[in-house]
Amino acid sequence: MRKPSAVIEARLRWALAVIPTFLVLALPATSAGYVNQEEMLASPVGRYTFVYDPGINHTIPRQAFAEPLLASYYEARGFDANFVDWAPISTFEPGSAEWASCVNKPHPEPCPAGFFHFDPVRVGIKFGPITAVRWNGAFIGTYCGNFTPVGGEGPTPEITGVKYEDRNGDGVREAGEPGLSGWTINLLYEGKVVANTTTDGEGRYYFRLDADHLPIGPGTYQVQEVQRAGWVQSRAPGAIRVEAGVGATQYAGNDFGNYDPKITAKGQNLSGAEGAEVNGAVATFTDPDVSAVPSEYLARVAWGDGSESIGAVSGAGGKFSVGGSHIYAEEGGYTVTVTINDIDNASNTATTTSTATIADAPLTSACAAPATTLQAFSGATARFTDADPGGTSADYVARIEWGDGSESGGTVSAGDGHGPYVVSGSHLYEATGPFTITTTITDVGGSRTVAKCHTLVFAFPSGGGAFVIGDGNAAVGTEVTFWGSQWWKENSLSGNSQLEERGRAKRGPASFKGFADEPMTPGCGIGWSTRPGNSSRPPAAPLPAYMGVIVSSMVHQSGSTISGDTVHIVVVKTNSGYEPDPGHAGTGTVEATVC
Repeated sequence: MRKPSAVIEARLRWALAVIPTFLVLALPATSAGYVNQEEMLASPVGRYTFVYDPGINHTIPRQAFAEPLLASYYEARGFDANFVDWAPISTFEPGSAEWASCVNKPHPEPCPAGFFHFDPVRVGIKFGPITAVRWNGAFIGTYCGNFTPVGGEGPTPEITGVKYEDRNGDGVREAGEPGLSGWTINLLYEGKVVANTTTDGEGRYYFRLDADHLPIGPGTYQVQEVQRAGWVQSRAPGAIRVEAGVGATQYAGNDFGNYDPKITAKGQNLSGAEGAEVNGAVATFTDPDVSAVPSEYLARVAWGDGSESIGAVSGAGGKFSVGGSHIYAEEGGYTVTVTINDIDNASNTATTTSTATIADAPLTSACAAPATTLQAFSGATARFTDADPGGTSADYVARIEWGDGSESGGTVSAGDGHGPYVVSGSHLYEATGPFTITTTITDVGGSRTVAKCHTLVFAFPSGGGAFVIGDGNAAVGTEVTFWGSQWWKENSLSGNSQLEERGRAKRGPASFKGFADEPMTPGCGIGWSTRPGNSSRPPAAPLPAYMGVIVSSMVHQSGSTISGDTVHIVVVKTNSGYEPDPGHAGTGTVEATVC
């Protein structure tokens, strides 16, 4: 390099003190040509207005471009930091371009108005190319040159990409995989976050590498997504190298793929009874995201009978269950369908099916038949209730086994809901004695209940009337004499006024042998009457094995009429030996009280 003159050296030192990064020099023009750019750089004379970068082969940095001495001049003509950072590097052969030149000035400052055209390559360099930063007809030489004040915004590269749901997790965006909106994307320059944005409705994002507003320049860039809990990244772009002079290049395809790990679920069977609440787990599910919480899911339960409800999700650590409760109106098997959705990701869903086995509601019954009955039975044999609140009498069938080998259908009383219901029936027993009446009630849904009644069947003597015992002898288990010449001695009457001489027991008249022929059908609280001795027309033998007998507290005689009260009727198991003759006593044991 030729050594510059003392004047040039002085000016250069002054300029470096004022503008430490680069210089703008206005030097005397000359028509002498240079062989090439390097020769022109080495020469202290003959160059026109130019921007000189002390770092050979380096572009002008934006920080230098923003120096106050230069900024107002260049910015007024549309040159900005993007022009300096991103305008492409162009090489011109001699005679291929015409630049505007500043009027020469003896001091280092931006050139004022006053331009003329000349051929810088032809004048400045005789042979070989010259390199310049070029944008829309504007130039700043990398080492020397001039610019034209075309103005306009400088070039701005962009980094773009898409954030999408990678539903199959293969790292490749395929048809049907939608963009994800609202995700935050950060822009890093040389490892530091310098900007961020959010994806739009189609998952797209972009960053303008605007050097006027961001602390950026040529170098290494990176985009990073802000991760969300529960999502797994399947694709992420690598580092992006942006060189000086790239112009408005689009760095596209910096896509992010994420997928929400699929939940897996299994249905849980239920069992219960109609009309009663069935509750419990209807499904279980797992999520690979162990940090997930129950509030992230929505579960809907279709119970299979046309009704639905929201299930209760519980659990932690990636393992959850769905609980629910329901009342089925009828028994049967129902398909329960549970649909589980991840609230954050509508496409992440699982569906299960299971079975609810609903039994017929249980029936509960009890005996309703009396402990004693005449041979012609008619009345209730059982009472029952149904746990199903929706029951009706038409739902039930009743069958009565009478205990003597015969059976018949029972009639269920009208009613609704739980009941109670009554089963009634009629039957004629051919014999007396103890029998077990069994009533079986069956619901149309299959539930059954059985009520058993132990009933003592008795009869009064044929032909009407009844035998009598005293109330002092009527206790169950007592051996009694209900007919005979000694009746008046064998039976104690609490209400008689006549006292036996040897004791205080009250006796009836000696003429009463024990049979009352009126009324024909005895009943509690109904008085009776008869005549003395055999004239009372006692029945012929044999007597019923289990016979109804009147219990009296008073027996009086007035003339030829004997009468008494009926305070009870009991059933006496008769002994053999009875005859209508008072000399053949009728005896037996009290088995039960009828009334």
